[in-house]
Amino acid sequence: MWEIADELSRRIGARAPLRDVVEVYIASGGEQNTAMTIVLDSSAMLAYLFEETGWQVVQDAMADAIVCSVDLAEVVGKLVDPGYDASETRQLVSGFVALTVPHAFGDAFSAGSLLAPTRQPGLSLGDRCCLALAMDRQARVLTADRA
Repeated sequence: MWEIADELSRRIGARAPLRDVVEVYIASGGEQNTAMTIVLDSSAMLAYLFEETGWQVVQDAMADAIVCSVDLAEVVGKLVDPGYDASETRQLVSGFVALTVPHAFGDAFSAGSLLAPTRQPGLSLGDRCCLALAMDRQARVLTADRA
């Protein structure tokens, strides 16, 4: 799949839209249910909400993206903490609701198992939950973090 994305990007001289990549993949015999999924982490959601660097990349990915409910909780916390009220916060994050995947026991176990290997880079609980979801779905993570 990534080879198709690279080839299309070379042809058009820019990042190939994800929908185009998936169309070519399926047309070439790939199975639709194995098409790419992208997991957005909390930093990507915040970049999108506040139109920070890279927000357009997040916007382009949203049609094929999912988010972990724990990461959405982190985003809500980041909004409420500096003073956004509940109604305003709900409105800001409403675009992510349809993309949200609930965090269940297996997800919790997977994320918890990532604590030791991710301690050095200092990943948060939300980061580990995002990675666990991506590993479970064999997906890529889209982040705005620089580390």
